[in-house]
Amino acid sequence: MACLTPPAAYIGYMRATDNFGVVEAGAVYRSWQPSAADLARFAETHGRGSVINLRGAAPGKDWYQEEKAAAAANGLVLIDFKMSATKPLSPERAQALVTLIAKAQKPVLIHCKAGADRSGLASALYLYALGGQAPAEAGRALTLAHGHFPWLGSTTAAMGQSFDAFVAQRHLADIQNRDLALR
Repeated sequence: MACLTPPAAYIGYMRATDNFGVVEAGAVYRSWQPSAADLARFAETHGRGSVINLRGAAPGKDWYQEEKAAAAANGLVLIDFKMSATKPLSPERAQALVTLIAKAQKPVLIHCKAGADRSGLASALYLYALGGQAPAEAGRALTLAHGHFPWLGSTTAAMGQSFDAFVAQRHLADIQNRDLALR
């Protein structure tokens, strides 16, 4: 039973904090599915900006209707970007997400259901592509510290694979651009 205490405490911590985290202070934040109260608190604390919902639009679903109404009531722009936590995101779609985050009114709150996998990938992409962090450093946004568990056959390993593919494509493009510049 003692073995269950640290995981239970960790899950309790994640619930107590809404898995909320700072990606870049004043600009980008991450969390799990925010409640209406969470969105009101975000707007009051950080300012009126944007909410990027990585679960995608879900008209008729209670959670989505609550989010849509709360965003509007608090002066937040709601942006829907549907992606799966268990299927790889192509480098092209990853670039589309990076562009979306870059163009969104700041501050931005990025969320998925648990704030671990999709939000982790979006945070890592932001830190690497827009924050100038090295891949290893940016990749820390997609770790167990935020609830991402890609081991033991977990299908959420697709998020790390997506980040690696995006980094590899950008690296290849950089090499090709350098080769062209040398000619």
